[in-house]
Amino acid sequence: MTLGERVREARKTRGVTQRVLAGGDLSESFISMLEHDKVRPSLETLRILAGRLNLPLAELLDADPPPRKQAAAKLEMGHALLRQNRWTEAMEAYQSAERAAGADMPLEFSFRIHNGMGQALTGLRQFDLARNHLDRAQTIADALGRPDLFARVASATGLLCLRQRDFPAARDAFARGLASVRTALPVDTELEGGLLHSLGRAYSEMGLLAQALECYQAALQRLEALENLAVMGILHFNLGVAHERQRSFDLARTHLEKAAVLFEAQENLHSLATVKRNLGILLVDRGRPVEASEILQQSLAIASRLADDAGRAQTLTELARASMLSGDLEKARGEAEEAIRLAVKVQDPAEAALAEAVVAAICHREGRLEESAHRYAYALEQFERLQMAAEIARVSRDYAFLLLERGEEGPAARQFARAFRAQEAAAASR
Repeated sequence: MTLGERVREARKTRGVTQRVLAGGDLSESFISMLEHDKVRPSLETLRILAGRLNLPLAELLDADPPPRKQAAAKLEMGHALLRQNRWTEAMEAYQSAERAAGADMPLEFSFRIHNGMGQALTGLRQFDLARNHLDRAQTIADALGRPDLFARVASATGLLCLRQRDFPAARDAFARGLASVRTALPVDTELEGGLLHSLGRAYSEMGLLAQALECYQAALQRLEALENLAVMGILHFNLGVAHERQRSFDLARTHLEKAAVLFEAQENLHSLATVKRNLGILLVDRGRPVEASEILQQSLAIASRLADDAGRAQTLTELARASMLSGDLEKARGEAEEAIRLAVKVQDPAEAALAEAVVAAICHREGRLEESAHRYAYALEQFERLQMAAEIARVSRDYAFLLLERGEEGPAARQFARAFRAQEAAAASR
């Protein structure tokens, strides 16, 4: 029961008119607006009213807020939960907001509910349901003619396309959002920065690294002043990954280390483990296995603490690469085989194949050429099935060199050709 409803019920139960309740210091119109939850009285006024109604003040203070306020509070909760990637709870908050607002909710209110539901369902990978809500949000934005709402639904739609791995569609949605947000004055700097960041992610996935870096840098300029640690952590992480792909290793390491500091400050352990794993990969690729192992062990410890078997598998694969680079082949084999076990457990065939390729390389170094050939062939079969062109190119080259050592020049030539075709396919997909 709301405050207005409690005052009205108490007044009528006691046979008091609005004029009598108003007394000499309040107006009848004020009492009427209060009973319809259109005004929010001060604590002193509540104390006066409680005295005139012979009610404990606590009964009025415990009153529920009016439906519109309840719905607004649920909306804000949903928005906060989206930022924390708590998709199920966010969806429940938006559903509660819809129930509280009722059928006569304002259009903008309905827009926020449908746009939020679309984002929550995208996080839950319920893509068809998410699309339905985003289409309804788009219809409302069209009806209201608001460029800021166009931008928000475009951003949510782009994120849906990213999750579906339709990167060109994501790029187009984010570009539409940017065009819209820049026509709304004053420009929402936070929304513009978020759209630039998301557009950078789409470009990065398409292999257009120069465009991705341009977007990330522009996003950094707009978002830095807001001091949102979560957003800045993700932005520095993506900058690090983009620089790594461009082989700008020093810049990549700088941004990844900044991301690690930001995630640590937030106690965001899952993201911290991911960043440390990427730092370890960077150091392995630079031929610095001792430093890489130290950072990868930190990532492994966090993944173990979180009971994240998928993260453990990925980190163990990289630890095996570092151990192999250090010459400790026995340790490398144990790490890679544990990675395979965990990857099979969590049903991650891509990671299992990556670890299998590491075991194949270990066997090659140990001179166990028959086992190495068998494992390379198995890994390649999985990469082909999963259409992982970059991995096909890398492992085919390694397999070809093994075949040359065995004197199998014809099969080696076929593997080199396979590597070349896969490399071209990987470049074309960008």
